[in-house]
Amino acid sequence: MGRTARLFDELGALYTLAAQSVQYHWGLGLVQAWQGSISSARAALGQAIDLATARGDHWATFECTARLALLELEADNIPAAGSMADQLAPLAAKLGEGSEQPYAAAISALVGLARHEHGAIATLDRAISQLEQIDARFLVPDLHGIAAELHYRAHDLDAAHDRAAFAARVADEVARPPRARRWRRSVRHRAPHP
Repeated sequence: MGRTARLFDELGALYTLAAQSVQYHWGLGLVQAWQGSISSARAALGQAIDLATARGDHWATFECTARLALLELEADNIPAAGSMADQLAPLAAKLGEGSEQPYAAAISALVGLARHEHGAIATLDRAISQLEQIDARFLVPDLHGIAAELHYRAHDLDAAHDRAAFAARVADEVARPPRARRWRRSVRHRAPHP
C-alpha cells in the first residue's frame, strides 16, 4: 500500500487528467482510507461517485457508494452510513444478478446493527450466506470485521471476538490483506468504551 500511495501522489500531479477520472478518485479514496485520512477519503470517494453517476457508470457508482458506506460505519458516522446504504439497493437493482444485491443487503444490515435494530444480525448473516453461495467470499472479511467493531462498541465482546476471528480466518482463506487481523487484535486487546 505504501507504493500505491506514492503512485497516487504522482498521478495527482497530472491534475487535469486525475480530476476527471473516476478510477483515480476511487483509488485515492481507498488509499486515503487505508492511511486513516477519513475526511480526505470521504471527499475522494464522493468525487468518484459524482463522476461515475454523471457518466452513467452504475457499477462504479455502486462500488464507491458501498465503500463510502463502510468507511462511514468504521468512522462511527451512522447517519452518513445510512444515507449511503439507502442508495445501494436501487443501484444494485440496475446491475442485475450478482453479488451487488446481497452486498447491499449486508451493508444495510450493518447500519441496522449500528442502530441496534431488531433482526439486523439475522439479515446480515443471511446476506453473508448468499455472498458465500455465489462465490463472493472475498467480500465477507470486511463485513464480519465491521460487524465485530459494531458489537464491540455495543459492549458485546463475545460476539465481537467471534466475528473478528471469523473475519481473520476467511481473510486468510481468500488471501485478503491483513486488515481483518487488525480487528481480531483490537477486539482482544481493548476494553470497551464506557
